[in-house]
Amino acid sequence: MAPPPQGDYRTVEPGIEEAKLNDAPPPRRPLRALPFVLLALVPFGAHFFKGALSALQLLLPLSKGEYGLLHSMFALPNATIAPVLGGLLYDAPRLRKHALTLFAAVCLLGGALCAWGLSQEPESITLAAIYTGGVVLGLGQGGAVVSCRAAASRVGDDEAFAQGVLAAAANLAAFGAKSLSAPVALYFGDYRAALAMLLVVQAFSLLAAATVAPAPTNA
Repeated sequence: MAPPPQGDYRTVEPGIEEAKLNDAPPPRRPLRALPFVLLALVPFGAHFFKGALSALQLLLPLSKGEYGLLHSMFALPNATIAPVLGGLLYDAPRLRKHALTLFAAVCLLGGALCAWGLSQEPESITLAAIYTGGVVLGLGQGGAVVSCRAAASRVGDDEAFAQGVLAAAANLAAFGAKSLSAPVALYFGDYRAALAMLLVVQAFSLLAAATVAPAPTNA
């Protein structure tokens, strides 16, 4: 009768166990919230500007038709060429480093044109400035949103968290704009004070874009 086996006599090739150990997922890096907050602030000013105009509609020197056309000027580039153009510019290696700052600056320029036109008496030239500012703001916002989402997708383990921060910031901008704009205008007795507040918020978005650039990568 053969004696019972005293152990496992199978030959294990060298390096097999080491390979199994190397297949284990790497440890998760600590959560980095600040870069994501800065990313979320880049399109924040444009979201805030657009949301505030609906709260200020009754105070603005625009008819219902002119106000509707202004929103169309915002939406048209944002729904068509702006996201595509923003993606192309962000994908260009030489432009990626400055993409967020560029789009935030375009947003501020569009907001400034629109605010200047709204602060003047309604004339042909002021209406042209308002609508041109709307188009420019829509272009900047579309590019900023796409670039921020692309930058958030390059952060590795925290990608879902980064996307959540971007969505929360957009919702917060809309809520804050509709909650603060009309009270500010009524407090100062002039809707122009609310327009000035919108430009200050956009300036902070530009500062955030300059701070976060270049966007975080997986490296």
